[in-house]
Amino acid sequence: MRVKEPTTRTSQTFRGERNLARSLAKVLPGYRKVSEGPTKINSLDAYEFRYVGLSKGTERGDLQLWGRVVFVPTGKARRH
Repeated sequence: MRVKEPTTRTSQTFRGERNLARSLAKVLPGYRKVSEGPTKINSLDAYEFRYVGLSKGTERGDLQLWGRVVFVPTGKARRH
């Protein structure tokens, strides 16, 4: 059985990742990327990063947030 290697990240993925990471850093105090790399969603090769940040001043005090962002390539539309 041949295992398919994950596809490499495209320059578009790099731009999307950088833009989203910058946006998160602006709105989440203490934003920090904790991991990143290739992943699978169903059978699709994808790329993800996970992060932590803080939500300050909530009714319950400051809350630590954990998040995951996954970039999945667009597929081709099929007619049924």
